[in-house]
Amino acid sequence: MDRYKEINRYLNLAKIGSEIKHAKEHNTPLCIGKFKYVADLDNAFMFKDVIKVIYSILQYPPLLYDDKDSFIVIFRQNKLHESKNLLKKMQIYLKNRFDIYIDRIAISELSVEDSVEDILERVEKYFIVSKRLPEGKMVYGTRNFDFYDPFKRDDTLKILFKDNSKVWLYNIYKGIPVKEEGFVELYEHDKIIIRTSKKELKYLKKFEEFLYIKHLGFPNIIKGRIKKIDFENSIVTIDELEIQDDSAVDRENIRILPDKNIHIMIEFKNRIISDGIIKSIAVDSLSIVVKKERISLLKKFKNQELILKFNLFTKENSAVNKIIAKARIVNFIADEVVFMLTPNSIVQQKILRYISGMKRQILQILQLSLR
Repeated sequence: MDRYKEINRYLNLAKIGSEIKHAKEHNTPLCIGKFKYVADLDNAFMFKDVIKVIYSILQYPPLLYDDKDSFIVIFRQNKLHESKNLLKKMQIYLKNRFDIYIDRIAISELSVEDSVEDILERVEKYFIVSKRLPEGKMVYGTRNFDFYDPFKRDDTLKILFKDNSKVWLYNIYKGIPVKEEGFVELYEHDKIIIRTSKKELKYLKKFEEFLYIKHLGFPNIIKGRIKKIDFENSIVTIDELEIQDDSAVDRENIRILPDKNIHIMIEFKNRIISDGIIKSIAVDSLSIVVKKERISLLKKFKNQELILKFNLFTKENSAVNKIIAKARIVNFIADEVVFMLTPNSIVQQKILRYISGMKRQILQILQLSLR
């Protein structure tokens, strides 16, 4: 083995070992992830920018170079589902911002019984498995459960629900996840029976036919169709279960649907190229509806940095907040265009205030409608 590779290997083992020792002594969670990224060292400036973005999105964890274009990341005080969500966010951002596709990702959570070798062997096993799965699909698990294996998933969920029946039930109302507590009474292959509050059952009647279920021991969201509601016994039966790697429940930033039309201008190099109406907005992204004849024009600007200009205001605050933000187009859906925003701190605060105000208004209206 090359001398410098050997030095790097021992440094990594020492760092990982010290992080594991600290986590065990302080009884805090710890996850280790591994991902493949082929760095283009001929473009050193871009490589530095990519690493800066990775550090920022993953919330500045220790990042180690492993071998053969792979990196190890250590998530301090993060559970498995939190680590998975951060790596998913990194994967999406790098694809949209730099056109870099991270196609292999593995993660595992530390168990009390794990040695350094145990968790690294598990992560390496998942990393090898990821090569056989569809590109971009993460492979993850713990000492006791391999969550990527669909044949073991039923057994895993049965054990988790038996050990701790508490779950969180989510409905999505105008982009806002509304959360209530529930307890699993029965789990079968394609059916869950959950006991919850009468308040939640009222929500279920008002919302769409789907429900999202989250268990703290399971890193994915379970989406299901509401089959039956029993108000007398506070029971809901859910079937057509679907395990989701990504959902609105997991989004770090809430996406709000405005209560009135917000007009927006799209500029490139100080020239207006299109206008539209905002359909939904989050602090780091938004979607707009444009005239169909504008779609073909906007597709020419997909990899360009654009400027978006629009005004925000809520009933709580009659003052108009003027927004000017850098953005890039990341997707087209019929006559809808999805942008990734990179606002400065001032603009970010303005958007956050708008979202908070809208969230309060929407939830107040919801509460009144349920009385």
